[in-house]
Amino acid sequence: MASHVPSPRRGRRTALIVVITAVSAVVFVVVMFAVITVTVRYFVPPKPPATPPAALHLRPVLKAGPPPCDGTDLPDTENTACYGLDEGMTVGQAVQAKAGALADTDQWVIQVTLNPADAAAFGELTGRLARESSPRNQLAIVIDGKVVSAPVVEEPIPGGEVQISGDFTRETATAYARRLNGES
Repeated sequence: MASHVPSPRRGRRTALIVVITAVSAVVFVVVMFAVITVTVRYFVPPKPPATPPAALHLRPVLKAGPPPCDGTDLPDTENTACYGLDEGMTVGQAVQAKAGALADTDQWVIQVTLNPADAAAFGELTGRLARESSPRNQLAIVIDGKVVSAPVVEEPIPGGEVQISGDFTRETATAYARRLNGES
């Protein structure tokens, strides 16, 4: 029987083929990575920066009156009333805000769910206001520097669910909810 002994030349040829194949694979991966990076960087439009949520301020009313507003008073969204406000609370970020119509009516509202810390502060604030007389029992709801609503607080509101009502259309309620959620 004859034994087959591989020649050293054949082994070198096999090793050379393996090295060439490996180098080709590495070059292919590097070129593809470069092509994808350039394509993404130059041809895919960048995502616009996130819009920060609108600040939601809940402030006790000290006084209310007709315009013109004093330097420190805030107008309502229709510029029909001016409010002198006390310090209250600022909602860091609502868990969720959504617009909806009240059942069996055409009145649009904004339903805001507060995080637990803001919910506790809101319950305390509304409990304090419920014991006050008019106009100090009103809570101004301020978004984007305007009083969007200033309801009378009749009892504490626990649980962290805030329903903002006012003279909203579907469009304005939806726009405020989107702003409170940080959507553009």
